[in-house]
This record gives sequence, structure tokens and C-alpha cells, in this order.
Amino acid sequence: MLTDCKFQFIVNRYRPLPYQVSKHLHDCYEIVYYISGRGISQIDGVDYPYEDGTFCIIPPNVYHAETPLSQTDLICIGFDLNKKDQPFQIRMYTDKDGHVLSILNSLKTELATNSIHFDEMIEIEVKRLVLTLLRISSNDTKSYKNKNAQNLLNFAVQYIERNYMDDIDLTDLA
Repeated sequence: MLTDCKFQFIVNRYRPLPYQVSKHLHDCYEIVYYISGRGISQIDGVDYPYEDGTFCIIPPNVYHAETPLSQTDLICIGFDLNKKDQPFQIRMYTDKDGHVLSILNSLKTELATNSIHFDEMIEIEVKRLVLTLLRISSNDTKSYKNKNAQNLLNFAVQYIERNYMDDIDLTDLA
């Protein structure tokens, strides 16, 4: 159960070319949401292309850098989790329905207005964000597993179709 999400920072930047973000790390999770732009986000030595409406989730103490191919508008948010395991896959995600950006904008607004009980609202918004990210990550993993299973099934069907006149070796099929 998700009981403790602690907000660390939020940064909204528009970066015209030329710029580069050198390799660095944080002691908390970081989400980098690319509102617009194209480039490469390098996380733990692996390159992930980014474009409008994509984001990555970087675990604590993982080196990352950024090389743009165009001007980039982005939002970065840092947060801590009580979970000991890494609940997110390191990769580039797509915000298909704009829900993640909406939560990030709510966080920015809450911080800017600094209204009564804003710290509790920030905590609620960060929990909403993390739960949304966990759902997206879980759905993407299920989708990948379903596609992989379908690919394996297609391979088996094609193998049987090619070799139906021969003795089919189940070891080769497996």
C-alpha cells in the first residue's frame, strides 16, 4: 500500500538550443516530462528517445543526462517513496490521455498559489501522480507481455504450418 510519498522539487524549464544536461543523479525519484521537443534521455547508460508528451521515471541514485535535438519544454518533479523495491521500469512512457501532465500542472498551480493547507494538497497530488504512474507502468507491462505471448503463438502457428508434413519436434517448437 502506498502510504508515504514525499514531494522534493518541481522545475518547469524551456530550453532553447543549444543546451545539454550533463550526467547527474538525485537521491529521490525524478519524473522528467517532455511537454514539447525531441532528443535523447540517457538513463543508467541507455539512450531513450523523447518527444512531445513522453516522460521517464528515474529511480534514486541513477545517473542520467539529456541531449536535445530541438528546443525542449519540460517539467521535472522529484519525490520519495516508502517502497523499498523499484516499482517502475526505466524507460520512456507516453502520456496518451494527458493525465500525467494534468496532475503535474495541478502541482505547479498548488505550489504557486500557496493557499491554506497547500502542503496537504501537494501530498495528495503527489500520491495521485505516483498511483497514476504505477497504473501506467502496470498496464504497459501487461500490454508488453500480451504482445510477447501473441508473437510466440504466431511463431508456433507458422512453425506448424511450415512443418505439418514432417514430424514436428516439440523441443524445436518450444
